[in-house]
Amino acid sequence: MESPELDTGKVSLFLSENLQGCSGSFTFSLFGSGGSNLTYLIEDSVGSKWVLRRPPSNSGLATAHDMSREWRILHALNEVGGVPVPEVHVFCSDIAVTGAEFYVMEYVPGKILRSREDAKKLSVDQVESCVRSLVETQVALHSINIDEIGFARPDQSEPYVLRQLRRWKNQVDLGAVRAVPILDELHTILINSYVEVDRGESLVHGDYRFDNVVLSSKCSIAAVLDWELSTIGDPAADFVWSVQYWADIEDEIHWIPDAPTLIESFPDRRSILKMYEELSGINVSDIDWLVVFSWWKQACISEGVYARRMKGVRGGASAVSVDAIAERVDVLARVASGLAERFL
Repeated sequence: MESPELDTGKVSLFLSENLQGCSGSFTFSLFGSGGSNLTYLIEDSVGSKWVLRRPPSNSGLATAHDMSREWRILHALNEVGGVPVPEVHVFCSDIAVTGAEFYVMEYVPGKILRSREDAKKLSVDQVESCVRSLVETQVALHSINIDEIGFARPDQSEPYVLRQLRRWKNQVDLGAVRAVPILDELHTILINSYVEVDRGESLVHGDYRFDNVVLSSKCSIAAVLDWELSTIGDPAADFVWSVQYWADIEDEIHWIPDAPTLIESFPDRRSILKMYEELSGINVSDIDWLVVFSWWKQACISEGVYARRMKGVRGGASAVSVDAIAERVDVLARVASGLAERFL
């Protein structure tokens, strides 16, 4: 397969010289999900498989597509254990190969729940197993000793959520192709209503949910994927972000329209919150503020996707129209605004 984002000839030569255990020629297939970094399945002539990650071309926001950072995170997590992640094999810093840095990691076979149709294939016992494993793995992630993974701690004078408010406001402003006043208004509301809750900080994933994990045949987590948003931060904020993906049947709006959790055999969002609090011992007393923050942040991320699409950068997601992305931003922001009126 030829991809405008991947020079398969040069990449194949690089892999032949640097990837241990490969044999013969390579084929490359772009995974269709995801709207940011590009992920390819690599297969050699004897059927061995790997996964390649690289940023989209002309992404414009280097901090959102740092391949070396993802590589370091996965390498560190493989070293310390506790959370299942793919093994990393090769990192390429030479942008002459295909226009950007990239890395190659282990291909982890298994199931990824992306839709109700995927979830319908699971028995009640399998649902219970994958739900508990999902929450337990996030708790394990939040329990990792930060010092053991060798990450520099952020400026302790500024709490995680305030860093996040600044970061995503800057991302929207730097990539802006239109004005979205409601995002500015919500940013001000969140800043003015913030009350610090001292929970300490942990490693956080930033986008942890069912379609970013691989399930084993026993419906336990075999690998956690997509670490591009991970950092040191507030574990409760990380969990509350994740649980917004946990669509309940009675919800008017879902972050994922066809979320697997809409199947009746899945517990509701409130039950997942209770499970996390019991397993982690972490109190999420400021959940109302964190929910509004999460919806605002999701709107900012979607606005970034819209801006990149307007600039011709498609990422891995190509089926959704530009107009639909713009409408999604507006809907997310309106929900955040409505929640802010109720709770803040």
